[in-house]
Amino acid sequence: MILRVCALYPDLMNIYADRGNLLMLERRCAWRGIEWRLHESGLGEPLRDEHDLYYIGGGQDGDQRRCATDLLEHKAAALRAAAARGAVVLGVCGGYQLLGHSYELGAETIPGIGLLDVHTVRANGPRLIGNVAVQSIEGTIAGFENHGGRTELASGQEPLGRVLAGHGNDGHSGFEGARRANVIGTYVHGPLLPKNSWLCDLLTARALGVEPEALGPLEDSLERAAHAGALAAAGVKAAPEQAQSRPAAAGSRDAQIELRSEPPVPDGRASQPSFTVLRRHEQIELARRRLMQRGLAAGDQPLHPIQSPDPALRPDAIKSWDVELALDAIEATVARDEAVLDMGSICCAILPALHRLGYERLHGVDLDPRVLVMPFADAIGYSTQDMTATEFDDASFSAITSISALEHGLHSDALWREVARLLRPGGIFLFSTDYWPEKIDTAGTMLFDLPWTIFDAQEIRSLISDAAAHGLVPVGDPGPALLATEDRPVHFADREYTFLFGALTRTA
Repeated sequence: MILRVCALYPDLMNIYADRGNLLMLERRCAWRGIEWRLHESGLGEPLRDEHDLYYIGGGQDGDQRRCATDLLEHKAAALRAAAARGAVVLGVCGGYQLLGHSYELGAETIPGIGLLDVHTVRANGPRLIGNVAVQSIEGTIAGFENHGGRTELASGQEPLGRVLAGHGNDGHSGFEGARRANVIGTYVHGPLLPKNSWLCDLLTARALGVEPEALGPLEDSLERAAHAGALAAAGVKAAPEQAQSRPAAAGSRDAQIELRSEPPVPDGRASQPSFTVLRRHEQIELARRRLMQRGLAAGDQPLHPIQSPDPALRPDAIKSWDVELALDAIEATVARDEAVLDMGSICCAILPALHRLGYERLHGVDLDPRVLVMPFADAIGYSTQDMTATEFDDASFSAITSISALEHGLHSDALWREVARLLRPGGIFLFSTDYWPEKIDTAGTMLFDLPWTIFDAQEIRSLISDAAAHGLVPVGDPGPALLATEDRPVHFADREYTFLFGALTRTA
């Protein structure tokens, strides 16, 4: 095999030791017997579409201006053609900004080539500096960031990952970098690839058109130590599973992580499960946008693989808030090879999203037989069962979810008995339901041919008490959440109320 690499402007776009990324690629190819060919393309040189991987690092604003002009005049067409055929294009910091549409410096706009649907603005505030850790779909990325630009992702543009610690694209969205097919932009220096050898192997494999496993393993004790050290510097600890060396496959998780300290999460979200209520309708739209950017929701794209072709089986966008909370909690506490069950799976986005995130052991139950044709039914174990009396073995699941099912006439004692039976000790039950602190009368109102309840605070306390009798105890104190209502953001069937999200764990 031959890996043909093109380094763009290596003499100008090479701050923070970004050339170490090329060295990492070259050394790992050499250790595997892969031939390495490097071409360096500078100012004034026309670029030809003849390489497997294109790399552009970071640079000072003045150098970035010169490179932006040259990029448009001499290299944009070839880079766009390369990206279209699946070549890897990696941009770091200033290189990331040039892969977007533009970089605004006051009244000046530095144009980019638009491979990523992002815009960057140089902010008046402080630079975003420090150690950073990011959870991508494939694995954890760790390194160092130092940038004055704030990069905004357009609606539908997928981020590279979710910020676990540090600032990311803009210091507040919770996202870092951007990706589109094999085009990747990031602010992570360090350099990026020496501290994340799994990512180096993933990019190499994609550039060669093979699976990462085809590259073969290397003795990576030093690389693992570098990655763990970079995570630790950001306040994130690598879990024991990370000690196993292997190339990270697309859709798998190279490393499960445990948060040492709670990272900043925008809009009141928490990576660990807890009780909370929807306070404003804007939270729904923000959650929906984040899910779309991660490829976990389809929006208005009817042919998106995560969406059923049958409109009657598509999830309601109003459930984006609680779906995102459940996904965040599962990603923070459940490994990708652990089993997850969703109760009431018809029209629910949870399992298709977890499948996209690389979770392998997924099951969903519902009495509606249409559940058998939900998206990814060939990979997700959907079945028509009563969620209060399933056929699964005891202690089968690390997590169970139930999004907007409790309010539809479920017998709570039977539900808690079944959840307690199915969860392994320490497993979590994540649920959402219709809620308002004071009672809202729904007597005689049927939804989906089922009774409908908007639970009040006392009824939620009773549900929690009943669950405790079966060994299911709250994660955190639910009391403050029951009183933390600010608005009635949900308007449905002539009622105005909100949603409550909760988490219970099974005691040993």
